[in-house]
Amino acid sequence: MIRRPPRSTLSSSSAASDVYKRQNAGYRMVATVPSPLERELVQIPGVPGAGTPIPVELLQPRFGDAELLPTGRAVDSLVIPSGAVVDATLACGANPTVFVKAAQLGFKVFGQEYNANVAATVDALRAQGAMAMGVELTAAVRVCWVDAPVAYTASDGKTVCAEDTDLVGCISTPGRIHHAFTGTGAINLAGMACIDGTVVQQCSRAEGGTTVRTRLGHPGGVMQVQAECSVSVGGVSRLERAGFVRTCLLYTSPSPRDS
Repeated sequence: MIRRPPRSTLSSSSAASDVYKRQNAGYRMVATVPSPLERELVQIPGVPGAGTPIPVELLQPRFGDAELLPTGRAVDSLVIPSGAVVDATLACGANPTVFVKAAQLGFKVFGQEYNANVAATVDALRAQGAMAMGVELTAAVRVCWVDAPVAYTASDGKTVCAEDTDLVGCISTPGRIHHAFTGTGAINLAGMACIDGTVVQQCSRAEGGTTVRTRLGHPGGVMQVQAECSVSVGGVSRLERAGFVRTCLLYTSPSPRDS
């Protein structure tokens, strides 16, 4: 265990920072720090710069006292501003997240403008989702729309082939669509990939089971995240662990003579 994991990016809105800020949420996080002799550097799509890989695993992550599936159902029905009813999976493995199919919203996963219609739809889903999950409507509640794998061009200009992903998706962040994907959102998505009938599992071609490794194609590139779930005798799903790889970057301040 380490008390303060290394940052993975310059931005405080990054996926890694999003996870690390939940250290006091009542669950443990294990970061495996490599030996200083290991010189391997990797670059995570959507995160600037290359750094030493740091596997990060969250143990029994949750959002407050909420269950992983707060409504007890794999799919709920929500209404968007157009009046259409859409299928939604409501998850609280980390930050509360509403998962919907891009096609039902009429949204694109890649290149979608955050216009008034998108903003109104996201706000409506966040409000209904928070109420159904029994959590306060705050900026922590996000909306993620997913689809089956497709080929696309990531934000760095690289082509991502459909066969390199298990599903594709993007996620909201206050006032915009996230440039990559939030860490807490990825944790929820990985957990939902383990549960039969969820919107995520319906779109994913990853092999199902209690432990699932998912290759998520997001606007910044491809992220691998894995999760392990269990089901109690009463049928309640629980996220036992979830994790992914982050990077440790070394930052230095300019010396007085450089200023």
